[in-house]
Amino acid sequence: MFGWEFPPMSSGGLGTACYGLTKSLSRKGIEITFVLPYSGDFDADFLKLIPAGNIKIKKVATLLQPYMTSNEYKKSLAKSQIPGIYGSTLFDEVHRYTLAAEKIAEDAVSKIHGPVFHRRDIGTAALIEKRVEMMRELRG
Repeated sequence: MFGWEFPPMSSGGLGTACYGLTKSLSRKGIEITFVLPYSGDFDADFLKLIPAGNIKIKKVATLLQPYMTSNEYKKSLAKSQIPGIYGSTLFDEVHRYTLAAEKIAEDAVSKIHGPVFHRRDIGTAALIEKRVEMMRELRG
């Protein structure tokens, strides 16, 4: 599992949700490895926590920033000095980024030997495209 927070290092509800989810899964006998972008002192003997410093990180060139609005994306795109790489709208860039991230994840999973629980129906380019189209319809 990948995440960016886990108690006690939580800034919102995601860390609490990840804790509860992994604790419940472990009670069912599921072995969990949780990857975080930092290391710390965690009280979680029911899963293996790995700081991202111990894994290879592949970057995807993007202008995306957390909580970015469409207008902020347009401004960043206008300032960009690399033409033709990024999506023409925020939604297009999210879609482009998702395709790249999906390929990285699929490549990584294909190299793992042994059992892996790998959801193929969450965060896929097709699912995100469906949501993007719904947002476009709602906005008219």
